[in-house]
Amino acid sequence: MNGSQWYEGQPVDAELPERNRITLFKSGTLAWNGYEISSDELKGLLEEVSKQEFGPLTQFEWEPGAPCATIEQVRGLMNNHLECAGTRHCMEGPDPRLPPQKAGR
Repeated sequence: MNGSQWYEGQPVDAELPERNRITLFKSGTLAWNGYEISSDELKGLLEEVSKQEFGPLTQFEWEPGAPCATIEQVRGLMNNHLECAGTRHCMEGPDPRLPPQKAGR
């Protein structure tokens, strides 16, 4: 089941789960919940989330044309810190219920 299939049939006013949004812009800029961050800051934030027993969903989205090497770097950081393949909640791609992130907030 892909992400769009999962959302089909979901109520429009369904409560969004608590989440952290990582956004990569085509310029190579990273944002955490809309605030511009460095890759070192991202590592620290993911480390903090990993220490939470019931951490929130971490969503990674990127603009078309974003640097592929940075996409892979962020995926690797998420897998290393959040155990995305195991017990942590990770999401990749945009959530159609949320507005797009803007850089430089």
